[in-house]
Amino acid sequence: MAALQQADAETAGRHVEAAAARALEAAQTIERQQTARKQAAGDIPLRRTELQRLRGLVAAAAASRAQLEREHAPPAWSGVAEAVPMATALLDRLEGLLNEAEQAAAEDRQHYFQAIELLAEVGAGQQQAASLFA
Repeated sequence: MAALQQADAETAGRHVEAAAARALEAAQTIERQQTARKQAAGDIPLRRTELQRLRGLVAAAAASRAQLEREHAPPAWSGVAEAVPMATALLDRLEGLLNEAEQAAAEDRQHYFQAIELLAEVGAGQQQAASLFA
């Protein structure tokens, strides 16, 4: 401001340019934040639905495994015996991450970038869980 008051145009111009650059950077950050907010708002319910679907697959696999155990000798089912507990543990971990993402995206926290990172991890984990039953 002193440069403006002293009519130092060159220094004042640098200050104005710097202020304009900071304003542009702030606007871009706000835009990225809004995009992340929308993405989180859309992805959280999708990930929650997929988690429920995968839990249904695990329940069906557990029932099939129980039937195999009753009707067949261990060599017939032992190769898939660990899929259910592995998938259950993975889905439990993913549910925790999904809950964290939901909390990060809450209006009182607004940590949308963190939520997006967590949701990406949940999505990758859900693909891994689905592959256990493919």
